[in-house]
Amino acid sequence: MIYQDFQKINTKDILDKKFYPVWFFTNERIKDTLKEALKKNKSKSCFGIGGGGDFVFSLLSMTDNIRSVDVCDLRQLATITIDIKRAIFSNFSKEEAQEVLRGYKKENKEIVYKKIENDISGESREVLKKVFKKGKSKNFIKEIKESGYWYKDSFWQVKNKKEYLPYFYNGNYNFLKKQAKKINIYYGDILNVIKEKENEKYDLIYISNILDSNYYCKDREIYIKKIREKLKREGVLVVVTQKSIKNIKKILNKEGFEDVYEKRKIFNLIDSFLGHYCYSFLFFRKEEKEK
Repeated sequence: MIYQDFQKINTKDILDKKFYPVWFFTNERIKDTLKEALKKNKSKSCFGIGGGGDFVFSLLSMTDNIRSVDVCDLRQLATITIDIKRAIFSNFSKEEAQEVLRGYKKENKEIVYKKIENDISGESREVLKKVFKKGKSKNFIKEIKESGYWYKDSFWQVKNKKEYLPYFYNGNYNFLKKQAKKINIYYGDILNVIKEKENEKYDLIYISNILDSNYYCKDREIYIKKIREKLKREGVLVVVTQKSIKNIKKILNKEGFEDVYEKRKIFNLIDSFLGHYCYSFLFFRKEEKEK
């Protein structure tokens, strides 16, 4: 199920490709960052904004402390992508899920779809049916890749599971499989979703490139204030950015956050040729005087 407020997913717009493609797998080297996040914060409730869901899936594979996870995205197809992956992890073993998402040879399209169709939303079913009807491949992930709905470049990352997808690399996939149903997926503007979760506060809030984009943040000050309001006193805010770290810190410091950790990525020409993007990870807490 995908929860939707007054902003409803319009599958016709998706099927007519009236949008920019989205990442199927995210391009973020998150393994070490997750370890640091868990070291600094024993999270029981988490709110992930953007990022295709891979941060949350990886987090759930590394700890069984988490009680619930809310995931939000303003992009319609990104929301559906999270829904599809959640269903795969719920219904397949680690070896099977790797075969589904990394194997391009098996004729498994119909088998995989039948196994997940009851665990995905009506909107996700509608999109997948269209993709599969139009395509020629009998392979599940190849059909998705070749459809043109998702960035083709995002599919190579599933091969680099150690850096990008810890849930396939570490030995705790069963945590993810068991906890995948704890994920609540929301489509819509971040502020509307947060209002809907009026009585909820979070141990960990993760925002992926949100502060880099006017599409997400038409008014940064309002967004950051609302995120700060939803973060628990000892909670951790994890920010992923491609922008100037100095500017991001300045913005958040102004709104009552103190930076406690950073993993800086500097542009590297060799990395760029290999398809790696230059993401930095920043951790913040509420300022001491505000606790």
